Formats: sequence, structure tokens, C-alpha cells
Amino acid sequence: MPDKPESGKTTKASIPITGMTCTNCAITIEKGLAETPGVEYANVNFGSEKASIAYDPNKVSLSKIKKTISELGYGIATKKSIYPSAG
Repeated sequence: MPDKPESGKTTKASIPITGMTCTNCAITIEKGLAETPGVEYANVNFGSEKASIAYDPNKVSLSKIKKTISELGYGIATKKSIYPSAG
């Protein structure tokens, strides 16, 4: 049985997105990602502010996917910090 070619591998990622104000924002991001070569699946959840993406790393990089989201006008959350407030 021959080995499968490396180009058929799918990688999944969950990317936290900032700047969405409504469900239409999520749809806009989904469409933009779906048009990106190498992205096999994109589902953006407005409520959880996350994009679940399946992509071929041999065709598109995660940094290119993040750049596409930025070019659509949205941000990528890098870290959530909670600071105590003096009361």
C-alpha cells in the first residue's frame, strides 16, 4: 500500500477574533476565509468570538490566515488578561 502524499494533510486551528459586532461580521470572515486557497473549512462563531478552521499547511500558512482576517478588518486576540481592580 503506497504512502499518502503529504499535501493531503489537514490541520485544524481555533483563532480568537476581536472586533465583531454582529453575526454578519462572522459571515464576512467565513466567506473571506473560504475564498483563501488552502482553507478547506471555516466556521466563525460570533458568540464565542472564535474561528474554527481546517486548512492544508502545504498550501496556506496560519499567518496568512490571520493576515486575511486582519485584511477583512478584524483583529486576532493574542491573550486575555484579567486585572484586579481596587475597590
